[in-house]
Amino acid sequence: MTSRNTYLWIVNIVLILGVLGAVAAEAYRYHNYYQDDAYIPLRYVHNFLNGHGLVWNPGERVEGYTDFFHVVLISILGGGGMDLVTASQVISLGAYILLAVFLLMWVHREPEAELYAYYRHIPVVVTIASAPLIVWAFGGLETTLFCLIGTIFLCFSAGALNGNVRMTLLCALFGAIASLIRPEGAIFFGILCLFLLIRGMSGDKIAQRQLVMLIITFGVLYGPFLVWRYSYYGYLLPNTWYAKGGFYWQRFGRGALYLWHYASSIPFLPLLAVAAVAYATVTRSWNRYGFFLLTVILGFIAYITAVGGDHMPAFRFFVPIMPAFGLLIYHCMRSLAQKGIGKHGPITLSALVCLVLLQIILPPQLVDTAKCPDGAGFLGRIVGDYITQTWPKGSLIALNTAGSTPYFAPDMRFIDMLGLNDTTIARSNARETDGLYQWVPGHEKGNGNYVFRRDPDFIIAGPSNGLPIYCGWFQSEKELAARPDFHDRYKYEELLLPVERYNGYTNYKEALTGKMVFRYYRRIHHKVGD
Repeated sequence: MTSRNTYLWIVNIVLILGVLGAVAAEAYRYHNYYQDDAYIPLRYVHNFLNGHGLVWNPGERVEGYTDFFHVVLISILGGGGMDLVTASQVISLGAYILLAVFLLMWVHREPEAELYAYYRHIPVVVTIASAPLIVWAFGGLETTLFCLIGTIFLCFSAGALNGNVRMTLLCALFGAIASLIRPEGAIFFGILCLFLLIRGMSGDKIAQRQLVMLIITFGVLYGPFLVWRYSYYGYLLPNTWYAKGGFYWQRFGRGALYLWHYASSIPFLPLLAVAAVAYATVTRSWNRYGFFLLTVILGFIAYITAVGGDHMPAFRFFVPIMPAFGLLIYHCMRSLAQKGIGKHGPITLSALVCLVLLQIILPPQLVDTAKCPDGAGFLGRIVGDYITQTWPKGSLIALNTAGSTPYFAPDMRFIDMLGLNDTTIARSNARETDGLYQWVPGHEKGNGNYVFRRDPDFIIAGPSNGLPIYCGWFQSEKELAARPDFHDRYKYEELLLPVERYNGYTNYKEALTGKMVFRYYRRIHHKVGD
């Protein structure tokens, strides 16, 4: 064995151990994480499996989830007897593993020259060792599954852009699946259509046929779902769009800050991508597929900025395009290597692995908060268990925590005061500065007068364990507190709930002493006029 071969063999072993070490360390650190919002689709699945339909409250048809395909997969596993929380994590972890396998197979699909063989591992390293991706492999939401399907679409798009009919059909298939998992899946599909349209307008007959084939196949696959959605829920868009939708300048500012936090967090993928793009531009190493990847990334960044980013940890909205960053960097480096520039593949990849390993030592604050289950979900479960045992079955409860508490109190009915699962509140006007936490994306809406007219038996204001109504976290409770007749109908109560039986309770200041204060309002049985 030559000295160079020995050197490369040692480098390979060190890189593999480094990446696997990063994955193991991050999985250990974040394996307890589970997000409160993940319980929302689980309540829909629970009702579906118990014969009530795909609903949040039996008898009320509202689409308060955005992950239809994910819900279907959970329903299949749950119908087979698997615990629903476990089912959601099995799907996410399975998607993570499949993503790693797919990327490894994809980058090795063709023999590479020694000159740039190391560069092809860039997408694999930045993806499978990504701390945010690992967080969401345990978090219960559809994020990892969406990342898998979106990445497959991006890789197959390379063939579609080169006129491959089979790849075009596969793009239609995975574009439809991506759109069934998250509405943002339409960004992937729409940008590929745009590229084919531009080529078709320039007289490319093959691109014209591909575009027609892509749209028709996508329509055949996705169209029936739209018909079902409209016939079942009465709207072409999910209710979450109305609850979270709308664009205003304050959101752009929050979205820009969210982008900056991600770009300035290790391993600095957006900044590395900018450097790679700049270098490839100067050396004129661009081609159609590289420009396509860049356009997809910019399209997602524009969307994320426009909606104001996200309130959840670990950069959830950027996770689906983390592989796209890796693919773009690899594409630029590969093109440069083909031109004889940048021959130091082992050194480049080693530096990237070092950056990935730094995530363990210097985890970004917006990622490291995921070391334990989401607070709303953890405390909301305690509340859900308590009210299931003590409050009358079938009680109508108004609250802001739409995930854990309703899921763990399946025999109760709920009013989602933030509107994700309520069509009236979702279509109400948001007065953004009214509530203390209305700046949080997805928490702007409310309608206290509507909640009052619904005459709930109980109201839990503020966080999952409740606060006095005058604290005014959100719009609904601000409007309830402003009603002069509110205290004629509702009585404030609070009590201490023991929490020692819940593992990890010391991670939350509300439960640190072994007891948690639970505050709520009980309806007085004599009803006054509205």
